This record gives sequence, structure tokens and C-alpha cells, in this order.
Amino acid sequence: MTQPKPDIGADRQVYPRRVYPLDAHDLTEEQIAVAFAMTSRRPEAFDEIAEKVSQEKAADFHERWVLGYGHSSVAEHAVVHLAVENVSRLAVDSLEDNGLASYTEKSSRYQVMPGDYYYVPRELDDHSDLKKEYEEACQALFQGYFKLMMAA
Repeated sequence: MTQPKPDIGADRQVYPRRVYPLDAHDLTEEQIAVAFAMTSRRPEAFDEIAEKVSQEKAADFHERWVLGYGHSSVAEHAVVHLAVENVSRLAVDSLEDNGLASYTEKSSRYQVMPGDYYYVPRELDDHSDLKKEYEEACQALFQGYFKLMMAA
């Protein structure tokens, strides 16, 4: 597991939202399903993970996790391949609650999110005092999270 950054600076990285399909012309259904399964425990973007998944690696992964351990949710990704990155928790929950597909998200249990990995509403751009207060609250929450992680 990646170690958390215990000190959050004033500057924060902006994580652009990305919504894109993984192309079944470039990858097999098995490779795409494995890329989505691997995203739960890997910090890279979906497309970066997919580039690393060879057909042989995908077959081995399916053999072990789907057939061996019965993780059938991996196979469910062989239908629609849409990656959605860097959206709010509310957006993630809204997508998943619809039940229109199978979902795999970055696991907060297996990955430590960067201290600047939070959403700042654009509406706050015109209200610098509120934006500052909002960002300070988010940073304080992450600091508390990192302290808990270090204590565990």
C-alpha cells in the first residue's frame, strides 16, 4: 500500500474528470475485464492498467480469480467498458445505485488517496473566502485520515 503524504501543502493538484470507453478493438474482452478488476487495488488510471494487461496475464488472472476463487464480478465487466475517473463520491454512488451495470471502484481500503484528492465545486471560484474554508476543511479531514492510517 502506498504510504500517505502526511503533510499537505497549500498547492493542490487538479485531477481532471475523465470518462472514456476502453476499446474492444485494441483489447480482448478478457483483458478489459481484468483491467477493471485490477483497478480496485492499483492507483493508475484504467487505461494505464489496461496497457499493462497482456492476453496471457488476463487468462492467468481469470483462471485464478474468476474460476479459482469464484470472483464472478470480474467477468461481468465483459459487457460495457466505460471508465469514469476523478468524480465525487456522490457521483460514484449515483452511478452505482442505478444498477445498470457492474462496477469496480478504486478501493479506499487498499489504496491511500492523495491528500489533495477532493472535489472543489466551481461555484466556489467566485467566493475565495468560502473556497479557502472548504479546502481547509477537506485538508483537515485528510490529515485526520492520515493520522489514523499511521496509527493502525
